[in-house]
Amino acid sequence: MALILVQLAAAPPPPHSVDEVLAAVSRNVRDFQERLPDFVCDERITSTASESGTLRTMKIVESVFKAVQKSSSLQGNGQPAFTETREIMAVDGKAVRKGTAMPRLPLAMLGGFSDVLNMTFSPENLEFHTYKLTETLDGGKLVVKFATKDHQQKLRTFLNGDSLVAKDTGTAWIDATSYQVVRIERNSLTLPPNLSRLKNTVEYGWTAIGDREFWLPLLMRSDATGRDTRKTKVFMADYTNCKKFTADIKLVP
Repeated sequence: MALILVQLAAAPPPPHSVDEVLAAVSRNVRDFQERLPDFVCDERITSTASESGTLRTMKIVESVFKAVQKSSSLQGNGQPAFTETREIMAVDGKAVRKGTAMPRLPLAMLGGFSDVLNMTFSPENLEFHTYKLTETLDGGKLVVKFATKDHQQKLRTFLNGDSLVAKDTGTAWIDATSYQVVRIERNSLTLPPNLSRLKNTVEYGWTAIGDREFWLPLLMRSDATGRDTRKTKVFMADYTNCKKFTADIKLVP
């Protein structure tokens, strides 16, 4: 999977076709890949498990989330690899010692900050999908429906440690002026044996880092349904207080 964050830039002329919309959106993705600085955010994770609508388990984790573009570790497309790490600060409202590992969560989707949008709209991944532009909604949002191509084999996703060929459908809401993705929903159709449904949703907005603004995820949510459809799990992570990462930043519980 992969993500999208973007720098403020002059809006391009209004596109009139799905190809023009995709070109504008993918330029924003490329801009993110090349210009986003290393940064940290406050992250709050809430992970729950329910049965027949009744909450059974909940775990809340507060952390400092660090995102780094590693040029020394390039992806297959030649772009710097986006890596994310966390310093756990509190679990269920209680402060923890430095170096505490992520606790076991009812549902963990810890790579979704960057993956969902890049997987869908990065220039190198457009060829693996079909896209359909629908009517403009109230509020100036363009709606794009997408799906992975039936016989593609190169685009893959990782679930429960397994590498699976991506077979997905979804919807993206795109600002008609800046061509930034405001919200994206991606439904996984290739699933491990213990799941019957998995949907990832990410919402985005402008975030100041230093004296510049970037388009970053504000909220990431995953909804999973087991083979026993009475059993559901939810993973939610929200991000606030983002700032440029420097060696002077110290993480103190």
